[in-house]
Amino acid sequence: MRSGWTVDGEPFDAVIAASGRFRKPALPGVVDSFRGEALHAFSYPGADPFRGRAVLVYGNGISGLEIASDLAPHARVISAFRKPRYVIQKVVEGVSSDWQWYTLFGALERRMLPGDEWSRRQRERIERVAGNPADFGVPAPDPDVRVAGVSLCQEYLAQVRDGSVACRPSIASIKGRTVTFTDGSTADVDVIICATGYEVDLPYLSADVRRLLGPNLALYQRTFHPDLTGLGFIGQFLAQGPYLPLLELQARWIVAVWSGEVALPDDARMRSVLAQPRPPLDAHNALALTLSEELGVAPQPIEWQELAEPLVFGPMLPPRYRLSGPGATADARASFAQQLAASPQAPIDPADVETLHRLTAPLPSGR
Repeated sequence: MRSGWTVDGEPFDAVIAASGRFRKPALPGVVDSFRGEALHAFSYPGADPFRGRAVLVYGNGISGLEIASDLAPHARVISAFRKPRYVIQKVVEGVSSDWQWYTLFGALERRMLPGDEWSRRQRERIERVAGNPADFGVPAPDPDVRVAGVSLCQEYLAQVRDGSVACRPSIASIKGRTVTFTDGSTADVDVIICATGYEVDLPYLSADVRRLLGPNLALYQRTFHPDLTGLGFIGQFLAQGPYLPLLELQARWIVAVWSGEVALPDDARMRSVLAQPRPPLDAHNALALTLSEELGVAPQPIEWQELAEPLVFGPMLPPRYRLSGPGATADARASFAQQLAASPQAPIDPADVETLHRLTAPLPSGR
């Protein structure tokens, strides 16, 4: 589309947009008529200002559940949301959620299994590890995890069960301080905290570039656009799981492409991927696998026999992306082992081993 870029009147051969995805809070219009205190989760100051007050937390993403949970010991809390989600915990039996859920095996499952089988297996794993939200008194999520989605909070389900957090469906209308929900129930509240997400906000890009990218940022693997040579993006996506390793992979990939160390796919391939629907949230392990493959640093477990098991079933720690390929370092193996030893891992499910063998088995002859 263009050669070279201008920033505040100064010319550059290339520019990276890394201004963050959480810049512009999105507030639902329904709260405009509320006559109490309304704020976005972005501005949440902690529980102290809300002690003894009736607070409605709107939204059940991670921020919504964390804020409801934080307020529960101090305020009368209603947790309202449009769609019930499955809820996993941050730590289960000493194992962090990053190490429990975001593995290479999990990424391969997501990529290679039929969607309905992946959803069934994921739901069964969530219910086994974290429980079914309906058993705690939360409205039952859709049986299909792809429809319901997943959120994260350590104490939320237990707080719903003990009554310190009350659940309601989405807001239908507000009059004064009285909120009417879509099931016809009402509640009088002092405060509404909207954990309702963020809008894409890149005001520094020209109007023609914004039109090309569209409202949801049409980017090849969240990073490049085939018509925008010399423009790269870091962190302009919503993710489940750790962000920083993904940002590092994007940064390394951009540098490798612009230095000539790694080539982008051809134009047809990039446009084909852009034409496919993308999930509203990227699972950390799925995007990490994709980015590491694009950069050429995804380790092949078969080439690292002593590390094969943790590479497949362990956490996707950043040193794994320094074992081989561009940017490899001599101390990556030791760093990976040291970080593995720093925290307990979940036991490997024999059913997962069987599934891995099925997914990676050679195709029969003739196919």
